[in-house]
Amino acid sequence: MDNLRGAQLRSWSTVMSEMEPWELEDLDDSDSDARGIHNDEDSTSSPIKNNNSHAKSILHGFPLQLELFKRHLNEVCASHGYKRENFGSQWAKITLAFVNEHHAANSPLSLEEFRALKQICIDCSAAFEEEGSKTYIPVDGVSLVEYQWRTLEKVTQVKQSRPREGGDGDGVTISQEQIAKTNKVLSEWNDEEEYLDNVNAVGAPYRESSTINTSEGNGLTCVSFIKLKCEPRVWKALSMLRERVDEKFPSRYEWIKDDSLHCTIRAMDKETWEL
Repeated sequence: MDNLRGAQLRSWSTVMSEMEPWELEDLDDSDSDARGIHNDEDSTSSPIKNNNSHAKSILHGFPLQLELFKRHLNEVCASHGYKRENFGSQWAKITLAFVNEHHAANSPLSLEEFRALKQICIDCSAAFEEEGSKTYIPVDGVSLVEYQWRTLEKVTQVKQSRPREGGDGDGVTISQEQIAKTNKVLSEWNDEEEYLDNVNAVGAPYRESSTINTSEGNGLTCVSFIKLKCEPRVWKALSMLRERVDEKFPSRYEWIKDDSLHCTIRAMDKETWEL
C-alpha cells in the first residue's frame, strides 16, 4: 500500500514546471518576509464581510493570471482523481480574524449585534474608495504550504512560485465570471435574519493542529500570501476595522498575524502531493 501511494504522489515541482509563466522558488519556512515581496501582481479589493465565525476581506475576484493558474491546478487535480476544490476557495477572500472559542460556544451574535457589525464592515470598506479610485492589493505569487494551524501562523514547509514576465494573463484584469461569483456571495447577507445562522456557525478551530488532510496533524494548502501594509488605504481600513470591532465586541475576535494573511487558491490533499 505504501508503494502504491508513493507512486500516486504528484510532485509540486513537476506541476510548476508545466506552467510556463511560473517559476519555482524554495523558501525557508521561517523567512516570513520572503512570503510578501511586492511583485506588482495585483488584485482589486472590495467589502469586508463577517460569516461562519470569522471576518473576511473580500476581493472583486482573482486576477486573470491567478484565475488561469487555478484552472490549470484544478485540471491537474481532476486528471489524477484528487478531491474537487472546496467552495470557500472558489471566490477570492482574505480571512482576517475568527471568533474565539469561548464566544463561539457561549455567546452567539444577536440580530442587533450582527447589524452593528455589518455596519462597521460597510463603513471600513468605504475607506478603500475614499479617494474615488480603485484600490489594489499586491500579490507576490503562489505558495504550497504545509501547516499546523489553519491561520498559517504555524507552518512547517513553504514552496513559493512567482510568475515569469511575459506569461499568460495579467495581475490586474478580473473576468466577469470572477466578479459574478463575488457579487453572489456578497448578496447573501442582504437578508440579515436568514444570514444570522451563517454568522454564528461554529467552524473548525483556527489555532489547533489540523486533522483535515492527514492523520499526522498537518494540512496542505495552496495560497497567495498578502502584505496589506503595501497598500496604505487598505492598511488604514484594516486598522480602522480592528479598532472599531474590538471596541464594540471586546475580546470576541482574534486577529490573524499580519505576515500570515493570505488568499486561498485551493486546499490540497497531503496524501497525494509531494512537496
